[in-house]
Amino acid sequence: MRWLSAALMAVVVAGSGLTSSVAPAAAAAACPSGVESDFNGDGVRDTAIADPEATVGGQERAGEVHIVYGGDKGVLSLGQESPGAPGAAEPGDQFGSALAVYDANLDGCSDLVVGIPYEDLSVTATSGETVNYRDAGLVQLYYGAPAGLGTGLAVK
Repeated sequence: MRWLSAALMAVVVAGSGLTSSVAPAAAAAACPSGVESDFNGDGVRDTAIADPEATVGGQERAGEVHIVYGGDKGVLSLGQESPGAPGAAEPGDQFGSALAVYDANLDGCSDLVVGIPYEDLSVTATSGETVNYRDAGLVQLYYGAPAGLGTGLAVK
């Protein structure tokens, strides 16, 4: 069932209207490998490992995703406490419960979509009142770049 969640998130993000201001031909020069799941464009497949039960910053079940760059290029842990990531780790968020990989901005580097099913959201109504939605959920998009995930365009 987890694969279905990832597939549905890919459809939601793909249909969200996110676009790139870089023309595909020019962008392809940034990450020309064309290899599936290549977050840094070096031509070697990378691996994303979800750990939604991880304790992060003392927050139980906040979750994180571990990236293993192929070709012995290192590892990276992504979470809501990562530099440039919006929000903060909270208990029970389960960041990484679903993952999807595709090239959202057509630059040739694979991008990573991360599901956070139990993220709490606050919205300010036109009346000025703040409305809180417990466990509303959220999807974040991490853009790939030649230096790796989170080093290019800002997380959305």
